[in-house]
Amino acid sequence: MNTLKMKSLHIARNLFTVVLFLQFAHVSAQGKSKTTVKTDESIRPFKVAVSDADLNDLRSRLKATKWLAKEHVSTETKY
Repeated sequence: MNTLKMKSLHIARNLFTVVLFLQFAHVSAQGKSKTTVKTDESIRPFKVAVSDADLNDLRSRLKATKWLAKEHVSTETKY
């Protein structure tokens, strides 16, 4: 997955989390809500504006990342 798509997904997840939090906070502040809120769950395209400088910085950070060659934790200790 390319960098722009990854960044877009990250932003979308964060926005979704904020919306859920705000809805929960609204219901909690008023007690039980008797109104049902109908939300639009359709998937629609959206645009994200990211500067070339930010993308270049991200690319250079990814290139500089030292990834582990293999996993150093045994399966038994993971869980």
